[in-house]
Amino acid sequence: MDDKHVNNASLPPSLLKKKGQAMRYITLREEDRQLLLHLHSFIYLHRSFIEKYIFHTYENIDSVYRRLRTLEEAGYVKAFMLPINDFDHRPSKVYTLTMFGAEIVEQMRGVVHWNRRWTTQVPPWYQHQLMIAELVKSYELKASEHGLEVKEWITEARAFYEFRNLNEGKKNGKNVIRPDGIIVIGKPGSDQNMGIMLEMERSYATREKTLRKMEQFNEFFSRREELLPKYDKKIGFEYPVKGWKILFIGGNEAKTLKILRDLKGEEENAEVPVMVANRQEANMDPFGEIYRYLTRPNEKKKL
Repeated sequence: MDDKHVNNASLPPSLLKKKGQAMRYITLREEDRQLLLHLHSFIYLHRSFIEKYIFHTYENIDSVYRRLRTLEEAGYVKAFMLPINDFDHRPSKVYTLTMFGAEIVEQMRGVVHWNRRWTTQVPPWYQHQLMIAELVKSYELKASEHGLEVKEWITEARAFYEFRNLNEGKKNGKNVIRPDGIIVIGKPGSDQNMGIMLEMERSYATREKTLRKMEQFNEFFSRREELLPKYDKKIGFEYPVKGWKILFIGGNEAKTLKILRDLKGEEENAEVPVMVANRQEANMDPFGEIYRYLTRPNEKKKL
């Protein structure tokens, strides 16, 4: 995914016209702000996710619908009627930010990573983003049960990093890592945090593609003393990350087992621990014994 910074220094006036569309201010509630921030983090969210996790204090579903319609009519968000997953026969509303909404997020955060195309045309990978949102929310909600907290979620746009390849024989002379995101987890008040680079495999990725990802991760972490300080400056982690793991999530059990087969023999080359897990189990019990490490693929362990 490409990203584009929205860098408007001041808020638009109370009645703003952009490309012929009138936009107006409304008084944003805390739930509204959280919705805009969540949309910036995950790009697309479906209505039931918003009902369950963001507008959960509303008295009834009708109140949620009215508020979302108000935000949409005011130009903060945009809705599309889309299937939530591959098996849905009836589309549901999927929301994203407008460019106006992205500007409001910039006022709250100071910087945004947003691409105008995400607002105007829904890409094929929107379901991938819906799955990631559910997974990250599961980590956030269940962390406290284990004396932990999710301290930060780094989006793919921020997590992308291009670096020079030491092998001068390669055509581009560069290499990249592009995880689907990074979850930073640790104990409250502690600086000993773990960064998990997430790879959500929704489709049947080829073995070639999976091995290429591992090659890129291994090259990056083999040069950790050189590259991690640069990576920290590029991302701007809010909390220090002391240890790293890579997590491949399979969309179902069959896809999870395929990832394990594809990565068989790679445990000797892995520069950091590599885990594989089933999406359903990760959503239900992300801190449980659900992770198969490459070093012992037949056992399930905790993080």
